[in-house]
Amino acid sequence: MQVQGADTHIVNINFITRDFYDRYEKIITALSRATNFRLDADFSRFIDLTAGDVRLVDVSFAYISEGKDTVYRIPCLWLFASNSSLEFTREKARALALQHYRSIMENAVQTAPIQMLSGTLEAYEKLLEAANLAEQHLQTFLDNNPILIEPSFKGKWTKGDLRRFRLPEADFLLKTSDNRFVVVELENPTDRLLNASTLGPSAELRMAETQITNYLSDIQNGILTYRNSFDRDLSVENVSGQVIIGRSSRLSADQKKAFDKHVSTLNYSVITYDELLQRNRAFLDNLGIRYGGFRAK
Repeated sequence: MQVQGADTHIVNINFITRDFYDRYEKIITALSRATNFRLDADFSRFIDLTAGDVRLVDVSFAYISEGKDTVYRIPCLWLFASNSSLEFTREKARALALQHYRSIMENAVQTAPIQMLSGTLEAYEKLLEAANLAEQHLQTFLDNNPILIEPSFKGKWTKGDLRRFRLPEADFLLKTSDNRFVVVELENPTDRLLNASTLGPSAELRMAETQITNYLSDIQNGILTYRNSFDRDLSVENVSGQVIIGRSSRLSADQKKAFDKHVSTLNYSVITYDELLQRNRAFLDNLGIRYGGFRAK
């Protein structure tokens, strides 16, 4: 293996000579979970470092020398193409190590929130598929993770908060980074979405729609009072509503088409708990495509 570039990584590989591999092939293939890199020809070294540097992380070497088996593991070793004291000093080694450490920390800071969001979405999906799923379980989960409802939220008020400000007591009121306000009403995930015979909205859906309409009307009619007592950014133009209800995964193709057609006529948003999952999964997939190997499960 020849290395000619800078900042090269070799991770979790076993470097094994052919004679050693032939002697212990059954053991190696049965026990090893790493990649096995076998050198078939005569050798004087496994890695030919002609330029740049290479970091060996959790690699093992195995060979036979003078009839004696030799095996050793390297947790971490950083090699450079030059051993010249003029080109590679202790001060340069410290500077390079510090630079590498900062790079690791910066990457960790960038990826940790994405990994946390991925874990949150996985927990939401498991909750959604639980046999004893109840509205209260989902409401508590979304109360703790409002980012799933509105990724750009920067403020959240629950029923108790809204009661203190004498606002309509929806399940949540979210304020976004661009100063929009979203009134969120959570209904039961087991609620029917459509009337089976007519494919029109079900009684449960109609009731939820009436409720969110009343909430929005109350806020818009008392906008001056609420703006003075609650939030100066509040206005008729930047308040919207969202109902989360039922499970669209249980609809047939015709039923899904009828449901989508109905909600498209409303001046507020109605989505299902499944659609909430799908939106966040697509968001994480897009992050993975653009910024690295992160994909919602």
